[in-house]
Amino acid sequence: MLGKITNIFHQVRKTVNDSKQTSALQDLLEQSTDMNFLYTDKDAYFNRALAFVRQGADPNVSTQTKLKDFFKKNPGYTLLHQAALVGHTRAVQELAPLVNPNNLTKDKETPLHLAARCGQAEALHILLNTKRFDINAVNRFGMTPLYEAIRNKERDTIWLLLQHGARTDWLTPKGENAFDLAQKYGNADLFPKRQPTKPVSEQQEQPHSEEPPKPAVPPEIEALNKQMKKHVMSFNDVYKNPDNREKNLQNYFEKGADLMRRGAAQDFFDPDGESLLDQAIYTKNQDFMNIVISVPGFQINEPNKKGQYPLHVAVNYYPEGIPLLLEKGADPELLDKHGHTALQNAFDQGSDARLYLEGKKKSKEMSIQDRLKNLQQTTNDAFQESRARMDALINKNKKSL
Repeated sequence: MLGKITNIFHQVRKTVNDSKQTSALQDLLEQSTDMNFLYTDKDAYFNRALAFVRQGADPNVSTQTKLKDFFKKNPGYTLLHQAALVGHTRAVQELAPLVNPNNLTKDKETPLHLAARCGQAEALHILLNTKRFDINAVNRFGMTPLYEAIRNKERDTIWLLLQHGARTDWLTPKGENAFDLAQKYGNADLFPKRQPTKPVSEQQEQPHSEEPPKPAVPPEIEALNKQMKKHVMSFNDVYKNPDNREKNLQNYFEKGADLMRRGAAQDFFDPDGESLLDQAIYTKNQDFMNIVISVPGFQINEPNKKGQYPLHVAVNYYPEGIPLLLEKGADPELLDKHGHTALQNAFDQGSDARLYLEGKKKSKEMSIQDRLKNLQQTTNDAFQESRARMDALINKNKKSL
């Protein structure tokens, strides 16, 4: 009987200790939501976090996603998600066998999505070799890890995912498969050549083209595209010319909008990798932005060559233009190449853009020191309560012997 009581006591003590370690890890995760811990001294951060895990903390806990904390970084990230994001291979190696492979972030992303999108090839290699994570998992934006890697032009992670058999026939919400995206973002050479589908006899009579057939572009559209490409590339000359700058810029954006209305493609970029709308944002003129956005069928949620969306560009150049972008349908939850929303970037930079994105100021959170103090008090109270119950149980059994 005494041995049984002793076992119960040790189990209770272990449960309390594990709970204490888990609470400490949870608090550490909350501190890291501004990413300072991850990017300034990630070794110290992960050393401390892994120590909690080794002492019994649950590695499946994640950052909270309460509405009042929406501005925080990485909502719903576990420690493994963070390690995959910044490429901390030792942490990925230790955590990958421990966590629930079905843990998803607020955007329904696995650690594979983050490692693939951010070009963390070593971390991705470790995750893939565990064979515990769904290589074809689809996030909230309709993207698999492979498609995220393609869209962000991360050739090493594209190659790794293809080697591990990632699907290439999945269709995005826009109806694009992996090869379509690769052609769009310039990584088609990494894909195996498509196999012929005709019988051998027919192949011998009529050789099969290894490249997928490209849709024929009408000559008039092709001519418009050439004009559009040349036009977008000329922005710096117009912007830097001090003579009649305002009028020249208006003519510039009106001409670009006219080319798109007549059928020219939108995905042309200047030498800095920015689109026509990015350029309008750069001028800090909402009239110019409106000229571009008002083109019928304009895609306001397309990234530029830097992996940034219009809202991300506005955070950097023109916060006052954010309400217009939101009104026209810009998605504030889209992630840039580094996995950040526009609001997250605004908080990183201390920019007033966060006020336009939030709609109002946020109340100051409890300081980290206060939270740690409260956590320590809570865990101490829980331990004392469990100890008192165990002492009462032991005394009761002693009396009955």
